[in-house]
Amino acid sequence: MLTQNLLPIVLALMPTANNTAVSGLTVECPELVKQLCGLPTDPSATGLPTVTGACDENLQITWTDQVVDAACEAQRFDYIIYRTFHVVDGCGNEGTCRQQIDVMKKVAVLDLHPRSCPNPFNRQGNGGVYPAALLGTPTCDVTQIDPASLKLWLQNCTGGPVLPIRYAYEDVSAPYQGGEDCGCTTAGPDGFVDLTFKFDKRQMRDGLGLNSFPNMSYVRLFVTGRFLDGCDFIGTDCIRVQ
Repeated sequence: MLTQNLLPIVLALMPTANNTAVSGLTVECPELVKQLCGLPTDPSATGLPTVTGACDENLQITWTDQVVDAACEAQRFDYIIYRTFHVVDGCGNEGTCRQQIDVMKKVAVLDLHPRSCPNPFNRQGNGGVYPAALLGTPTCDVTQIDPASLKLWLQNCTGGPVLPIRYAYEDVSAPYQGGEDCGCTTAGPDGFVDLTFKFDKRQMRDGLGLNSFPNMSYVRLFVTGRFLDGCDFIGTDCIRVQ
């Protein structure tokens, strides 16, 4: 997707003698910017180019945005904006540069198999469901999540997506507060409503290729979805396959 914008701007630059044209107009873009979804991405928030060598202080700056979606949904990047600035001074000298803006998904707290630690996944049999929850917190109202948007993935989209078969709202678990990789907790309700959902175990096992992992190994999974405000999110937790 391409968008084009115009920004007439006056910068306090030192003009050259007699206001003559300068052929060496230099335009330097701001460095890489990482912006959380929902925050502004216009140049007032992500920066304007630095211009040197202009013949006067009257500059016209335009920019064109190319928006590229992330190749894999199960990663923190939502999409990338490649912004090309075009600068013209009062003598007609021109310069361009390109800026990269990485727009990041919001982060939600995922708890697979709430109140179990570790989070077991029994690969035997073809029936049953597997529980999961997106946990409400003081900064995350899970009632603002679109349940129809939920998808379950392996890391780097090497498996999935698997869709939940049903959902509900209840207070089932508290977030894990430690820092260990694949850490977990058996803590119960904490006063914040959670979005709970169930996966068909056979769909989960086959759709994620869980039979390919060694017995009793830990596998990191990801849930993606969308808030009602249009922002995507990602949450992650581990299961132990057995």
